[in-house]
Amino acid sequence: MSFARPLKQMTLIAKNYAHGRYQLRIPSHRRDEIGDLARSLNQMADVSAQRFDIIKTERDQLSTILKSMNEGVITVTNHGLITHVNAAACRMLRTSSERCLGHSLKEIDASNHLEQAFTKC
Repeated sequence: MSFARPLKQMTLIAKNYAHGRYQLRIPSHRRDEIGDLARSLNQMADVSAQRFDIIKTERDQLSTILKSMNEGVITVTNHGLITHVNAAACRMLRTSSERCLGHSLKEIDASNHLEQAFTKC
């Protein structure tokens, strides 16, 4: 039996898995090491798809919570770049999320608005 064709097919499908296309399946009817590898890759795709769905659901739930909050919420990276800002924070900063995302608080001149907001608390 040839190994080249099934390995090429596995490589192609594994590249699809890397791009999140987990629905593709590798034929796994062989009863040798190639078949074992195919079954393992298919199982890996199933588990990855399940985990991705869980993460997406949790992200969507958190997004819904943040959108509905009256309190301003801003998340930043270790380098101080804004990764999320909810509507309440945008109102507090008198700006839009588009202007904030990927920028630092200094870049959007938020320090004065934040100082006022903390003073009110």
